[in-house]
Amino acid sequence: MRELRRQNFVDMVDRCFSFGSHLNARDVKAVRRTVSGLIKLIYPHGEITREEMDELLELALEGRRRVKEQLKKMGSFEYHQTSFSYIGNVTREERFVGVPEEGGRDLISQDPLAPGSIYAASIASLRNRYRGLSLISMSLAVPKCTILAV
Repeated sequence: MRELRRQNFVDMVDRCFSFGSHLNARDVKAVRRTVSGLIKLIYPHGEITREEMDELLELALEGRRRVKEQLKKMGSFEYHQTSFSYIGNVTREERFVGVPEEGGRDLISQDPLAPGSIYAASIASLRNRYRGLSLISMSLAVPKCTILAV
């Protein structure tokens, strides 16, 4: 294990993926180093498939995003861009990485809405403190509004 300190797997990410526009140079460096460390721990032989690299990259981006979210809570405008993504070099498909505590992944169902239904997002109050997501359903009888998240 000690010999792996001399090895560097930082450039392995660039063979398969490129980074989205919200990652600055400091973020990219941190994510690359995290992936390199994970490769050393999980795949010490250095042989890794594209799917395995995809999984390690998502873990590294999720960890870095958590750091940025905490810095953003401290109030600095410098850390406002936290929509981290990566782009596959072959498919050119961009995938965004969220964090589970964000709560937004499964808040809106993937199923189609019934006719007369719509989701509405709102920001109220000074400093954008209160955010809401509502499901508004209209019918011939009585309009109904369901607050999903605040």
